Amino acid sequence: MTPKLRFPEFTDNWTVTELGECSDIQTGKALPSSDILEFGDRLICRGINVKSGFLESNSEINRFTNSFIDRKYLVQNDDILLPMDGSKVGKNIAVADLEFHNSFLIQRVARIRLPKELVWFYFQQLWSWNFERYVFTINTSSGIPHISEKQIRRFKVSKPSLEEAHKISSLFELVNKKINLLTKKKEALETYKKGLMQKIFSQELRFKREDGTYYPEWRRVKLGDIQEFKNGKPTEPYWCENGKYEVITLNSVSINGKLKASGRTTDFNDNSLEKGDLVMVLSDIAHANLLGLCDVIPSEGFILNQRMGRLRVAAEVDPYFLRYAINRRQKYFKQKGQGTSQKHIYQRDVDSLTIELPCFDEQMKITETLKSIDLMTSRIFDANSQTSEMKKGLLQQMFV
Repeated sequence: MTPKLRFPEFTDNWTVTELGECSDIQTGKALPSSDILEFGDRLICRGINVKSGFLESNSEINRFTNSFIDRKYLVQNDDILLPMDGSKVGKNIAVADLEFHNSFLIQRVARIRLPKELVWFYFQQLWSWNFERYVFTINTSSGIPHISEKQIRRFKVSKPSLEEAHKISSLFELVNKKINLLTKKKEALETYKKGLMQKIFSQELRFKREDGTYYPEWRRVKLGDIQEFKNGKPTEPYWCENGKYEVITLNSVSINGKLKASGRTTDFNDNSLEKGDLVMVLSDIAHANLLGLCDVIPSEGFILNQRMGRLRVAAEVDPYFLRYAINRRQKYFKQKGQGTSQKHIYQRDVDSLTIELPCFDEQMKITETLKSIDLMTSRIFDANSQTSEMKKGLLQQMFV
C-alpha cells in the first residue's frame, strides 16, 4: 500500500494500524460547576474551544479553574485535541498551541499525544473525511453524535517509516501554519474594520478636508428621501443557460453582504438594473439573517428578480457608502420581518429606515477607507483559498 505522491527517497510500503497503537490517548475529567470560573489560574480546554483546524480563545468562551489538577489531565503544546460529542464531532480537531499548554482537559474532550515530529502527519489523518466518515458510521442512533475513547483508539491510520512520516509531517506543519496565519490576519482585519466602522458611524472619528477643517455636520435622513425603490418582478420563465444577463435572485447576496453568482442567466432584459444600483434581499427563511442585506451592482449586464429590491440613489449619495450604512443595520430589518416559515420586508420598511448622512466628499473618504480594508481582506482570503486547495491536492495524493 503506497500513496500516489511521495518524496523520491522513500519506496517502502505503508502499513495500517490502530491510532491507539501509535499514540498516547487521554480523555478529560469532569469538574463541579462551582469550580468552572470566568477568571482563574488555569485555562480549561473545553469542546467549545476546539474548532475545525484551530483553537478559539476569547473572553466569551474561555473558562478557568483554581482546582488541583492531576498532571495527566494537563494539555501539552502539540497535543491533538478533539471534542467527543456534539454536532461537530469528527470535524472539529486542532493541535494545541502555547496558549493551551498546561490547560486543564475537561471531560468529553480527548487529547492524542505523539512525538512532535509526527504530530502533523497523524493530525491530517484525523482532520479528514476518513475520520468524519468513521464517526458517522459508529453513530447509528438519532441522539447527539459522540465517540468514545475506545472508538478513537480503534480508528485505522496509515503508517509509513518514521523518516517518511517525519518529512510529511514537517511539510503539512508548514502548510497549516500558513493557513492559520492567513486566517488570523483575516480575522484581525475584520475585527479592526468592525471597530473602525463603529467609530465612523457614531461620528467619534471624523474625516477632514485637505486644509485640516472638518466637513459639515451629518444630517439625519430617511432612506425614502435619498433613493428610489423598486421591487423585482418574476423572470423565471425567461431563464436560460449561458444567457447575456445575470439574474439577481435571493441567492445573489451572501451573509457578508457581498454580491455572488446566482447561477441564473437570461437573454431577457427589462432594464431593471444599472451600474451603481443597490440590490437588497427582501425575503429570507425564518432566521432572517439575510433580510435587508445589500450590495452594489458593479456593471451593466444584470436584471432583478422577484423578492429582491432595487435602490437607485440620489446624486448626492455614494452607493458604496450607503451599502456600508445599511448593512450595519441588519438588526432593524430582522425586526421588521413578517411571516413565519419565511420572513419578508417591504418598501415601507426600507424607506422608513433613518440613517446619518455626511456630505458627499466625506462619504467618498469613508468609502475609500473601508474599501481598502475589504480589498486587503479579499486578497488574504484568496491566498488562503489557494493554499487550502494546494493542501487538499497534497492530501489526496500523499495519504492512502
